[in-house]
Amino acid sequence: MRTASRRLALLAALLLALPAVAGESLSIEPGLWRTRSTHTMEMPGMPPMPPRTQELTECVRDGRFEPKSLFADQPGCSVSDVSVSGNVMTFRVRCPSQQGTMAGEARYESLGDRGRSEVTMTFSGGGYQGRMRMTSESERVGDCPE
Repeated sequence: MRTASRRLALLAALLLALPAVAGESLSIEPGLWRTRSTHTMEMPGMPPMPPRTQELTECVRDGRFEPKSLFADQPGCSVSDVSVSGNVMTFRVRCPSQQGTMAGEARYESLGDRGRSEVTMTFSGGGYQGRMRMTSESERVGDCPE
C-alpha cells in the first residue's frame, strides 16, 4: 500500500496548488506550495492504525491542471465525473492492479493562495479490503527557486 499512499500524497500536493477555475481543469498559480496531509486507513478485522501526517513542499511551474494527468503513468487508471463548481473541483478515480482495485473520490476547495482537499479511496484484493482517507491543507509560500 506504500504506492497508494505516495499516489495520495502527490494527489493532495497537486490538488492544493489549484487556485483558479476554468471548465474541467483548473489554472495553477505557479510558485512554491507547502502541503500538510493526514492519512488514515481502516481495514475490517484489524486494530485502528494511527493517523500519519506528512508535509511536502513543491514547486508548481505548470499553468494548468487536469485530474487525468495525475494518473497518466498508471496503466489502467481512469478518472471520471470531473466537475468544477465555483471554487470546488471534484472527481472520481479507479485504478486496477495485480493486487486488486483502488477506487475513490477527491474534492478540492480553492481559497486563493490556500486550499484544502479530501481524498477517500477504497481498496480490495489479495485478501484485504479497506478505506483510506486523506485530508490536506496547503498554502503558497513564495516563488519557485530559479
